[in-house]
Amino acid sequence: MATIIPTGVTDAMKEASVQMEVLRVSNPCTSRSPPTPYFVEGVAPRDSGGLTLSLLWRGKPSSDKQQYNSAWLLAGAIATLNLVFLIGLPLSLWLIGVWKLAYGVPPVAIAFLAIPILTALASVGLLAFTVLAWKNHDWSFGARSHYSVITLAALVFIGVLAYWNLLGFQF
Repeated sequence: MATIIPTGVTDAMKEASVQMEVLRVSNPCTSRSPPTPYFVEGVAPRDSGGLTLSLLWRGKPSSDKQQYNSAWLLAGAIATLNLVFLIGLPLSLWLIGVWKLAYGVPPVAIAFLAIPILTALASVGLLAFTVLAWKNHDWSFGARSHYSVITLAALVFIGVLAYWNLLGFQF
């Protein structure tokens, strides 16, 4: 293929034109070679997170892994909400001023008092995941023990909140 270069063009422009022609010819998108497969024998490459082709076709992870992730996600959510309650309620009452409690409970305090009710209900799910983990032996002994301690802490926290009348709207 001949390159047509008009007269009066400098040598640098001629060289750039030839390089562009070489790039156009060696473009990998226009080559006739078959594309490199991403999946070989149903297994994805290492950098894709270890998903298999069959999991991509089904559209969901295996039930054991999904249960494991859901259980730890629930435990993390309950712990985070309990921490938000422990820090947020006293901090909000301090910022509002305790003397304003004479006029009623502020709405922000009512919102914070709703958090323990939600976490107490979600702790039933923690208990269910703990029973399933020990029954099915899907997790390692260390993971089951760790999750059992987290469940026990959540249940004890519910008892402490009930003792101090912070579980529910008792005002």
